[in-house]
Amino acid sequence: MTDDLDELKKQIARQKEAHQTLAEQTKPEWEMLKGLTQSIAMDGQEIEGQEFEWMADLREPCLVMQWVAAIFENHLNKGIPIDCRIRFDRKPIRTSVIWADDNPPPPVIWRLTPVPMDDAVFWACPEQWSAPISSFELSRKAAAKLVRYHLAYLQHYKGWHRAQGA
Repeated sequence: MTDDLDELKKQIARQKEAHQTLAEQTKPEWEMLKGLTQSIAMDGQEIEGQEFEWMADLREPCLVMQWVAAIFENHLNKGIPIDCRIRFDRKPIRTSVIWADDNPPPPVIWRLTPVPMDDAVFWACPEQWSAPISSFELSRKAAAKLVRYHLAYLQHYKGWHRAQGA
């Protein structure tokens, strides 16, 4: 019985430690993730002549490739990012601009769960990968997904302007 009680005490202590790590490290790690993703654009990386661009002057910053973006979204609870996600969608547009079409490809959303690991925060997204990954790995996966989304977007609109009589 003592073993059960001792194990329970250890489990409660581990849970408190994990909660503390999340409270202290999620916001800095979220900022690091955005910074690492921004560096992809700042380093001038490109795919087949299409450069990445970082747009930080919007409500949610995003990595852009031509007409699509990886948009970093979250809500705050007591200053801690919750409901973190990356939404792959059309590039956000300014308020005075509208899109010419009304049938865009559907967005793809990665819902990210911060996971405490060794006094750090990693990111889980079970629908996309099997184990939590670092912010560095996630920034690279997001850029690769943006490229795939960009290619799908181009395929979706292949010949669209001709069909519209332009």
